Amino acid sequence: MLWTQALESQFERYARERGETYEALGRVRLMRATAAAAEGVMVDIVVLITAIMVAGRSGAAFAAEIGVMQTREEVDALRVMGMEPMYFLALPKVIASIVVVPLLTIYADLLGIMGGLIVGVTMLDLTVYSYIQETKWILTVFDFTSSFVKSLVFAFVISVIG
Repeated sequence: MLWTQALESQFERYARERGETYEALGRVRLMRATAAAAEGVMVDIVVLITAIMVAGRSGAAFAAEIGVMQTREEVDALRVMGMEPMYFLALPKVIASIVVVPLLTIYADLLGIMGGLIVGVTMLDLTVYSYIQETKWILTVFDFTSSFVKSLVFAFVISVIG
């Protein structure tokens, strides 16, 4: 209950800042709040949830694979053959994470914006055109860039720790 009140107060704050609210069916519906929510989703939530999912799935798999290789003495065998295990085992996983996590984040960003569109159209009686215009007005290049940079950092941390 408390988080819904906080969420509604955030929406009201965004709407007051933008100066456009309207009332229908006895409650305040905020046109720009859905687009502002898209900004919050893109910048913070999507990056974090994508990183948590990748860390849970791939990070654990990386650690388990290298752990099993250590118990089977495969890492020692790589050293005997003159290969550096760090470059042979860890570097491909780091590179793969740095490539894939930002792509997953971009995909999740688009899905988050589409989810906001569905909620705005079905529950708040917005038009598709108005939602797209408000979203284009609120989202900036900095939002995309910060989301991308955060995903790169999370990818690196996940692959190095995992």
